Amino acid sequence: MDYAMRVYPMHLENGKTEWCVEYPDLKGCVGGGDTIEEAIADAEATKAVYLNYLKENGYLCYEIGYNQAEDVRNIMEQCGYSGIKVIKDLAGLDRIVTGIYSRK
Repeated sequence: MDYAMRVYPMHLENGKTEWCVEYPDLKGCVGGGDTIEEAIADAEATKAVYLNYLKENGYLCYEIGYNQAEDVRNIMEQCGYSGIKVIKDLAGLDRIVTGIYSRK
């Protein structure tokens, strides 16, 4: 099955532009790169893993930086994940965000 992809630039604070590719029908399935070609290749590789391994009602877990929990939680909520939890590391800092995937 073919999935529509959305390609767009991301303008970073350091003045650099990177490219992002997302599949709107595949929640959270994205790729990125310094060029459009790199971003598409990364997205295609991500899509293959996504379709082969992400199971209905399976958990998606992200290791995050200490200040990224709120942003990652919001993105997961926007993508329809449920049961989202933030887990702290041994230093008491936010380290893992998990959520349950549901195809809706």
